[in-house]
Amino acid sequence: MLLSFNTTSDAEEACLDQEFNSKPSKDKEAFAHRYAQTLATQLHQAGQLPFAPQPNGKALLDKGLKPVWLTPSLS
Repeated sequence: MLLSFNTTSDAEEACLDQEFNSKPSKDKEAFAHRYAQTLATQLHQAGQLPFAPQPNGKALLDKGLKPVWLTPSLS
C-alpha cells in the first residue's frame, strides 16, 4: 500500500480548485514567477544550484554527439 501525502479532503480540494480557477491568468503567472525566483534564490544560497551537468555519455554517442562538445572549457 502506498502512503498518501494528500492531506486535503475532496471538499477542500474542490474549494482550492475553484479559488485558483477564479484568479486572472496574469495573477497566476505573476505568482509562478515569484515562486520560481524565490525557490531558485534559496537553492542557490544553499549551494544546490547551479549543479554540474551529468550527461549520459552512451545516449549522446548513440545520437552522434560527443560528450566533450558539452563539457565547458574553463580556459
